[in-house]
Order: sequence, then C-alpha cells, then structure tokens
Amino acid sequence: MKRKKEIKEKRLSGNFSNMECADEELRFKLALSQSNISVFHHDLQGRCTWSHNCTIDRDQLLGKTDDQVMPAEPADILTRLKNKALSAPGVQEAEVCIEGNSESGSQNLWCLVKAVRTVDDSGNVIGTTSVSFDITERKRWETHLKLLMREVNHRSRNLLAVLTSISRYTCANAADLEEFQEKFANRLQCLAKTNELITKDQWSESSLEQTLDLQLSVHRQNQKGQINFHGEEVQLKPKAVQSLGLAMGELATNSIKYGALSVTTGCVDISWEVRNTENDSMLEITWCETGGPEVVPPEKEGFGSLLLRHIVGEELGGTSDLKFLASGIEWKTEIGKMNFVHSSHQTQTESKEKKPFDRENELRQELDLALG
Repeated sequence: MKRKKEIKEKRLSGNFSNMECADEELRFKLALSQSNISVFHHDLQGRCTWSHNCTIDRDQLLGKTDDQVMPAEPADILTRLKNKALSAPGVQEAEVCIEGNSESGSQNLWCLVKAVRTVDDSGNVIGTTSVSFDITERKRWETHLKLLMREVNHRSRNLLAVLTSISRYTCANAADLEEFQEKFANRLQCLAKTNELITKDQWSESSLEQTLDLQLSVHRQNQKGQINFHGEEVQLKPKAVQSLGLAMGELATNSIKYGALSVTTGCVDISWEVRNTENDSMLEITWCETGGPEVVPPEKEGFGSLLLRHIVGEELGGTSDLKFLASGIEWKTEIGKMNFVHSSHQTQTESKEKKPFDRENELRQELDLALG
C-alpha cells in the first residue's frame, strides 16, 4: 500500500526518475504482452499517435485514422466513440466486430473498446486514449449459448408432445386405472433412459448398441443368454435414440409378458446392418423372437403396435414392419441416413471429441427445419 501511494504521488507531481520511468514502462509492457488488451492514443483528428500490444503492426497504424486501417462499419463505430469521448468526460465504450475472411479462414474478431479523452498539463484536450479488449471467445460462447437454449426449447416441446401422445394412447387402450398407471410408468421410464443417454452424449450421436443395452440391460441380466446383439458400430442421432428406445421398451415388455422372454427356452436376436446403394444409405434393424409360446395376434392395435408399425419408421425417414409369426414376433425397421452415422464415415471417438462450436451449423439446420 505504501509503495502504491508513493507511485501515485509521483505520478501527480511528475517526479519520476528516468530509471523509475523505465521500470514502470517495462512493467506496463510486460503486463500487456500477457493479456488480450491493446492500448492506443489518437490525436484530435483521429490519427493514431501511439499503440501497444496490437495485432496490427504499429507502422501500419501510426498517423492513420480508423477508416484507413479497417472496414467501414467498425471504423465508423470507433470514430463516433472517440468523438463522444472528446466531447464529454468519463469513459465511453462500444463493441465492434471486424469480420474475418472466409477464403483465408480467418474468423470474426470482436472487441470491447473503452475510450477516454486525454488532456495536457494545461487541461487542454489533446486526443483520446483507448483500451481494446479481445472478447471474441466470449461472443462465440454467447452465440453458442443462445443456440443451445433454442435447442433446449425445441427438445422440451418435442418431449412434451411425445409425453402427451403416450398418455393419450395409453389411456385409450387401458382397461382400468391400474393398467394405465403400470403401462404409462414403464413408458416414462424408457423415455427417461433415452433422454439421459442423449444428454450424456451432449445431444450428439450415441452408440446404437449402447442405446439397445440401456433399455434391455435389466432383461439381459435376468434372462442371461436369451438376448443377443449382432451388428457393426453405428451412431444414432438423438431423434433415433428416442424413437428406438421407446420401441425396444415396448418389444421387451411384450416379450417378458407373452413372448420369448417369458420362458427359459426363448431367445431374442437383435441385428442391424447398413445397406448402401448408389443414391442412399439405410440402417436396417431387426428384432426376432424364437423359442417362445405360440404368438396370438392382438385383437386391437394399442400404442405399442402403433409405435412399432408406423411411428418409428415415419419419424426416422424409413419404414417399419411388425409380424406376429407363430414362431415369434419379428419387427424390422429402416432408418434414413439423416438419423445415423456409419462407423466407416465417423468413429465413436471422433464423435465424442467434437468441440462445442463444431456442431453449431448442424444444430441450426436441425432447429430451422423443425421450427420452420
């Protein structure tokens, strides 16, 4: 505190020795060099007379006005800022954006600039001193946060629509309140599991096998060796994770009560493969039950049948087919290429290592399409 007081008194009196001045300037330069702060001084005509720690070479700045060294829009903002500082006491501030060059790969540069008028020993205004803070990363995070909030809003509305649909169809097909509560609770649990996985994977892609295992892990533990997976590494988009998770929940519940998993001799094989053509790529998933009781087709179509026959395929850009064969239920669905990523195009590691901003354009396109 004593040292700071001495420095302040010397600044006011101007009684700095040459050595002290040099030390103070060195400390100032060292501090700035380790920061994202630039300092400038401009005369009354707006010409730069001094700068430090600037990304632009000093020789390109000295003696020039803002409109001579940068695009018109940010130059106009800075000129008005400095004119305001010249005409009024106190600190004036503004945010400016210097657009990058897409051809060279340079990004937009955002700066928060604070300006104050400078006076000489006689109190006459001789120009402005400006401090510029690089806030590019902050701006990018703000943009990313707004995008995430849009996605949260969109997915919340989508989730509420799914819940409403599940509730309506479950209620319409339940014999009594107890049956409704049981079926609705099971479906909510399936939905909760899929959304937990989607959130854990940051609304990016999730492993198909992990999606299946999440819904069937309890059954695989209880019915050891009765549920088998066959397929290559495939990543699912969030919409596919949600729809497929619900479908697996319906199939497993039905199989436990009436199908192959209701007896020790039953078996469920879940297989998948990517079918590539010249113009398209589809993911085919098959649920096949064998060794269980003889299947009796239901007298009426409930929510589960509706989901398996129509909703999953239509939601995911493909088709679905549910067959009540005497040997066991067989369900096949095709998923369009917009809802999955084949391992030959992108590995799981690459997917998880995506940076937050890598997905901005993808999220924007998805939200614009969904929200119109």
